[in-house]
Amino acid sequence: MILVAHLGLSYACNMRCKHCFVRHKKEDYVIQHYKEIIDKLNDIGVISLYYTYGESLLCPQFYEVASYCHNLKISQILMSNGYFIDSLEDVNKIKMSGINQVFVSLDSISEQAHDKNRGKQGAFEHALQAIKLLRLGQVTTGIANSISSDNVEEMNDMYKLGCELGVKYISYLRIRNQGGLVKFPEELQKKYEDNIKSLIIEAKQNYTQIKFHDPTLKKMINTMISDRIIDGLEKDKYCSMLECSMQHSISIAPNGDFSRCSLSDCVIGNLKTNTLDEMDDRINNYACVKTYRSI
Repeated sequence: MILVAHLGLSYACNMRCKHCFVRHKKEDYVIQHYKEIIDKLNDIGVISLYYTYGESLLCPQFYEVASYCHNLKISQILMSNGYFIDSLEDVNKIKMSGINQVFVSLDSISEQAHDKNRGKQGAFEHALQAIKLLRLGQVTTGIANSISSDNVEEMNDMYKLGCELGVKYISYLRIRNQGGLVKFPEELQKKYEDNIKSLIIEAKQNYTQIKFHDPTLKKMINTMISDRIIDGLEKDKYCSMLECSMQHSISIAPNGDFSRCSLSDCVIGNLKTNTLDEMDDRINNYACVKTYRSI
């Protein structure tokens, strides 16, 4: 059963992030047919929808789409760079349209490094402002932190910043390339795992919780349960984050391409040439393949 959908309303974005794996195209098929697409997602059992691909707040119909999903009681998570959340009025529009959570991207604790990676001066300042406004407006807020060799050393400092800002979650997502995890050198991999371990321990005592999705961490999690650092419930929580979610997710790009995973480059159809019923058939019959490969 498909429970989670990643939906792209537009490829439009005001930033050009170095780590972005979205291939920008001009076609915006989804926004022209969003009602029938969302109705179909609702019919096949989708309960959570993530707005991804471009910067969704640049889409003129974003709030219209969100309100439509809200009326269907679909939980909605907005992934944003935060640039266009610059007033409490903006926050109120997000709340009133039915968005349940907003994750704002922060690539570094350094303003200069974040702006450079985003290709946009002022990106860091806007992201922090957006987080503060969302918190003030009582919207469940998270930080989306893309992990690369450039910022592994900052992971604990990013958590401290998140705690200071009062966010509910920090999502540490190791960057991908062509659907596979970018491989770290051995020494950096150890540092990365040590950071995740210390963050799991620290999150036990704090409001701010952590999320990650990296199958290479399974051995570390199992060791933590053996060493009685975490209990069985915590192990289940973190191990569930590491599992491939292809069996219960779908990703639909703005041009109508669809795949089983938002992190995979394996397109299995397009809504312009495949009907919505064919989409349902294809995702149900698609053999889950190993997409997490080191490159």
